[in-house]
Amino acid sequence: MTIATAETTHDQGFAEAALETFGLPTGAYGQILSQDTNITQANEALVDAASRMSKIVAVHDDFKVEDLEQYAAFRRRPKGNMATHQIKAFAAYTEAHHGDGTTVFVDADNMRATAVLDFGNTDNPGHCDNLASLTLKNTAAYAALLGATARKTSQRDMAEWMENWAPHITPLAGDEQLGMAKALAAVRNITIEGANRSQHQEESLSTTRSAFESVQAKSDEQLPTFLEYRCRPAAELQERTYRVRISILTGDAKPMFWLNIIALETHQEEAAEEMSGLIRQQIPNQLPVLMGSYTKR
Repeated sequence: MTIATAETTHDQGFAEAALETFGLPTGAYGQILSQDTNITQANEALVDAASRMSKIVAVHDDFKVEDLEQYAAFRRRPKGNMATHQIKAFAAYTEAHHGDGTTVFVDADNMRATAVLDFGNTDNPGHCDNLASLTLKNTAAYAALLGATARKTSQRDMAEWMENWAPHITPLAGDEQLGMAKALAAVRNITIEGANRSQHQEESLSTTRSAFESVQAKSDEQLPTFLEYRCRPAAELQERTYRVRISILTGDAKPMFWLNIIALETHQEEAAEEMSGLIRQQIPNQLPVLMGSYTKR
C-alpha cells in the first residue's frame, strides 16, 4: 500500500491538470504511479526471497526476468558439458574440475559414462548442469560385426564381408576350423534342393490328404556353421572373441544369410565393467563410480 502525503497529493493534482490540458485521461498519472510502485515492490520481494532462500515468490505476469551474467566480467559458476571418446581425457577433465559430491555414472547398455561435477550433497545440492560425458566409439571391425548381424545378407554380400574382414574371422563347421578359401567357396556356391511328397488316403466315410515339402541348402564345400570374430569393441578395451551363429534362410528365391552373435548381452556387460574399471583406475581421488545413469529432475 502507498501512503499519500500532502506533497504527493499536490504533485498528482498538478500532473492531472496538465494531462487534462493536453487532452489525456486524468487517470494516467495514477496508472504510472501504480505501475512504478508495483515494480518497486516486485524488486523488493525478489531481493527478500533470494536472501532468505524462499521457495516461491509472486510477481506481476507482465515482468520479464533478464539474466545479466553475460554482461559480468566472470560467470557466477562453471556449467556446461565436456564430451569425449577417450577414457584418459574424460578422467583428466573430471579430476581437474570435480566439485563437492562429484559422481560418475556408467551406462552399460550404451557404453557411456557421465560425471556430474556439481552434484553437491544433501545439505547443499548442486545444480547438476556441469558435466563431463564419455561415449566409447566402436572400432571399425566391431561396427562391421554389428552391421552384419542387424539384417539378412545375400550370398554376394556375405562373401564380400568375410573377405573384407578375413583377418578377424575364423570359420567353423561345428568346432572344426575351416580354411577361409574353402569357407568362401562354400558360401558362393550354394544349391537349394527341394523335395515334395504327397499322400492321399480314401476311406468309406473320410478322405485324408497331406503334403510335405523339404528345402535344403547344400554346397560342394563344407558350409561354415559358426564364425569366431576377434576384435576390440572400443580402442581402449581389450580384444574379445565373439562366436557368431550362421543361419541360411531358404524362403526367398535366393538363399539369404542371417548372423547372430551368441550371448551378445554378456559381452556388453563385461565390456562395460572393463570400462568402469579403467575409469576407477584413472581417477585418483577415488570418486564414486556407479553402474547406471542419472537424470536431473
